[in-house]
Amino acid sequence: HDTLTASVQLILDSLSPDALALACLFSTVSSSPLSVKEINEAPGDEWHFMGEVLSLEDALGGLLQYSLIEREGDEVQMHELVQHLIWASMDVSRLVSALVAAEALVLQSLPQDGGSLVGRPQMERLLPHLLQLIANMEAFDELLQAPTAFLLNRLGSYYSSRGEEEHGRELLQKGLNYL
Repeated sequence: HDTLTASVQLILDSLSPDALALACLFSTVSSSPLSVKEINEAPGDEWHFMGEVLSLEDALGGLLQYSLIEREGDEVQMHELVQHLIWASMDVSRLVSALVAAEALVLQSLPQDGGSLVGRPQMERLLPHLLQLIANMEAFDELLQAPTAFLLNRLGSYYSSRGEEEHGRELLQKGLNYL
């Protein structure tokens, strides 16, 4: 385990700032595929490659060079083991920055009405990322309570719209408790 951790740390140290930021972001969401288009359109000042396709492609190329991610067409994903090793290598400041950037990415990608027939497929595709992001944000207690509450609100509303009112109410109440 120590050898693997040290190897990953050497790789992270050799990445460009954009590739490192992207690797950190990938470590905070699910290992399910993410759309390159959605990543490119995500808001965020810290992630200055977003909105600039060539810089994003360079960052993705840096991650692909070391097999930190897999890419198939417009979708990229990071293996859970790689996510865990990167997560464990980050200090609290970098973790919080990555979580905030991931929150912006997921929120921007979520449909306005995830329970509608039109929005449900997109919501279901992003659901693993939303669940993992909430779980990771909950680990930071008071620091990320407001963003976590907002994500729980979106998730609770989604479950309620699917006819899972009790589960939806539980999530909505959990979000209210954070505020």
